[in-house]
Amino acid sequence: MYQHGEAKEVTLMQLTSQVPMNFMFISINGKVYKYNLVTKECLFEFNTFAHAQMQLYDLDDKLLVADRQQLRLWDFFDHKEEIPELVTVLECPLKIEQVKVNKLAEENGEHKNVYYYVISSKDEFKVYHGRLELLLEGDIDNKMDRITSIEFGLDTRYLYIGTEKGNIIKYELPSP
Repeated sequence: MYQHGEAKEVTLMQLTSQVPMNFMFISINGKVYKYNLVTKECLFEFNTFAHAQMQLYDLDDKLLVADRQQLRLWDFFDHKEEIPELVTVLECPLKIEQVKVNKLAEENGEHKNVYYYVISSKDEFKVYHGRLELLLEGDIDNKMDRITSIEFGLDTRYLYIGTEKGNIIKYELPSP
């Protein structure tokens, strides 16, 4: 039981999307541990500031982590057995409530090899790409509603924002 003023422990988990890889990531209070699910051994650990969100993407080659004020991108650079390298950090202008990245990039077309990073707070959202360069920002045009979910269309051409009141708003994502 926690006493008033003590930090609450935050635990996040991500399984790999590629089943034969047999590993998972667990974040406890901002430190990420990579475990082999077959041998049950800890392969490595590193500090990430993953206090609120953690998502693997790009065939489990990249890791997005967030707390309430900051977004960090990590890349394994095809060395999944080693600690990833920090690619970039974004001090967010919004208090982060929701975070989403498209798990896979398109292989052709105007959205080829593009990853979109979406953050939201209350009724506002911002879309970033690349090394967290701002691409699009907006709000849901209803100050009495709140963003509760973010999803991408199958071809990453569209962004869908779900709200507390059950609305689904569709936005077209521009190519960078």
